[in-house]
Amino acid sequence: ALAAALGQIGLPGGGIGTNYHYCNGGCPPGTGPQLGQIPSRVPPAVPVVHPWKGSRAVPVARMADVLAHPGKVIAWNGSRIEYPDVHLVFWAGGNPFAHHPDTRRLEEAWRRPDAVIVAESFWNATARHADIVLPASTFLERTDITPIGTYINDGIVLMKQAIDPIGGSKSDYAIFSALARRLGLEEPFTEGLTEAEWIRKLYEDARSRSLASGLKTLLPKWESFEKAGVILYPHEKKNEGYVAFADFRRDPEAHPLKTETGKIVLYSERIASLGYADCPPHPAYLKPYEAYGNAEHAADAAALRNPEGGYLQLVSPKSDARLHSQLNAVTFRKSQIAGREICLINPADASLRNIATGDVIRVSSLRGAILAGAVVTDSVRPGAVVVHHGGWFDPQKVEGEALDVHGSSNVLTPDDPASSLSCGNIASTALVQVSKWTGTAPEVKVFEPPEN
Repeated sequence: ALAAALGQIGLPGGGIGTNYHYCNGGCPPGTGPQLGQIPSRVPPAVPVVHPWKGSRAVPVARMADVLAHPGKVIAWNGSRIEYPDVHLVFWAGGNPFAHHPDTRRLEEAWRRPDAVIVAESFWNATARHADIVLPASTFLERTDITPIGTYINDGIVLMKQAIDPIGGSKSDYAIFSALARRLGLEEPFTEGLTEAEWIRKLYEDARSRSLASGLKTLLPKWESFEKAGVILYPHEKKNEGYVAFADFRRDPEAHPLKTETGKIVLYSERIASLGYADCPPHPAYLKPYEAYGNAEHAADAAALRNPEGGYLQLVSPKSDARLHSQLNAVTFRKSQIAGREICLINPADASLRNIATGDVIRVSSLRGAILAGAVVTDSVRPGAVVVHHGGWFDPQKVEGEALDVHGSSNVLTPDDPASSLSCGNIASTALVQVSKWTGTAPEVKVFEPPEN
């Protein structure tokens, strides 16, 4: 909206940019063929005996709510959807006990299904909360094929196995193939191809497209690619000066946008027709549910007050010591004080609470409590504290209280939808109270294998 008001849409260096982490920041795409994938939308291999109840698609940020409340009906993106009744969870390729807010609520909902199976490479909190854990190999223990970049399509890499699988681990494909075999569905799943044969098929399909489409970049035979291990695509000179929406700016009628009017929409009649109180049809600032000084939630704020200075505003940005929760087990020494996640606190707020750098502190919200290591610093404004996102969840019972003794920020954050339109995640802020921990600091155990 601001870029449009300033007249910058469609100008070089102006307007807006999105998805920079997917190489969509003005980089020209490569001229070679896109690498395909194993088909994911296929018809049922066997007759459906028990018809699915509820909606088949649900917002991923509502996952804990789905597990806890089967049959619940909510608004989402202009539709009404019904939560299905989930009896079995198979989780692979993620760590919900790090990325989902209000972790204690998730922990309770996670117990409701009859069984939870997790394919995982590390003993993170998700694996520790599973009934069955299938050890999955890392990229170092298997061979794979991948494009370079996403939208940018810079080339193709053959990721060759570096070491033998450790501890009986298997690739995701091997795990799912073995499960399919036990269900009598191996042939429909694998289509008769091994993992190595799928890798070669994906490459050969891309090579066929390059030969048939007349692309300037033709892929070599498999044997040459296998030996080289990487193919880099060239870029066309004409694409180097590409400016997003320049065609639309020059001639809006000939180059309409994919919007309800074909033009830039600052007031959406379609969103207005939904009548969502939490999602105006135009850009607007809405007060967060929990925000410092928000009088609308004074009752909740009062519950967080204590004699040592009152409540503070928590923010939980990403950490430079890891990617989300990944590598926390090997980089934790960089990001920890007293064996726990760091909590940054302003000197004025620390003084009111008799807190010094290196102290173990208790940080609590209306949802739960964590222990963290204090760092007193002017880099945080008074009235706010920072606990970075992605610390591994280590729940323990300490002096009769349920605590995360390692310092996972999502224990503190609310699991509320951003709006009825998006049902997105808002796990970045909460009101908390902070106090010095005077008891014996419990040992952090989350980086050790479980006892059984």
